[in-house]
Amino acid sequence: HVTFASSDETVATVSADGTIKAVAEGQAKITATADGVSAECEIKVGPKASGVESITITGPTTHSLNADPQKNVIKLTAVLNPEEATGMVNWESSDSQIAEVDGEGNVTIKKYVAGSDGCKVTITASCGDIREPHYITIYPLEVESVRIIAPGASLVKKQTMELGYEVTPANASVQSVYWSVPTGYENAVVSDKGVVTGRAVGEAVVRVVINGSASATVNL
Repeated sequence: HVTFASSDETVATVSADGTIKAVAEGQAKITATADGVSAECEIKVGPKASGVESITITGPTTHSLNADPQKNVIKLTAVLNPEEATGMVNWESSDSQIAEVDGEGNVTIKKYVAGSDGCKVTITASCGDIREPHYITIYPLEVESVRIIAPGASLVKKQTMELGYEVTPANASVQSVYWSVPTGYENAVVSDKGVVTGRAVGEAVVRVVINGSASATVNL
């Protein structure tokens, strides 16, 4: 059973089923508790939208992923039109796995996901019934190097072993992974998922190529 509570019912109340009702401008924390475990979220109640005809958003429309996570945060600013319009701006992302946006318009770019027209995310600002989209095109962070992670240093005939890989920088964009066994080292075979199977006694070598360029090998 989950129970809900508001830290300030003069700002917002919460019902037994978790429905939040705004009362007045301000901030309050809503806490959910179940079996002694609690989680909370902070809500902000702003002025009711009045006289809003449009929203103007300013901020970057492109972003190249950076190895430093702090440099993957960009700021968007929304202005209500006309000047005398009032209300609170709400923000949302079309894909929170690619980019998240907080209540102040700070967008955190999380990763690159290749699509038919590249990687794009839409950040929308809304106030009342007025909505304005802002489109951001994301460019990948290139893989500088890769290493293979093997659970063991040897392989028995007919035995299988699943290999993994680790790229540098850690948040580089991996778009393709190709596993292979170099000519002359066919004592093992490897699947497209990195699962190696021993075929014969002797040295075996497995190679992985990331994005068609960065590569690494491991001897088994």
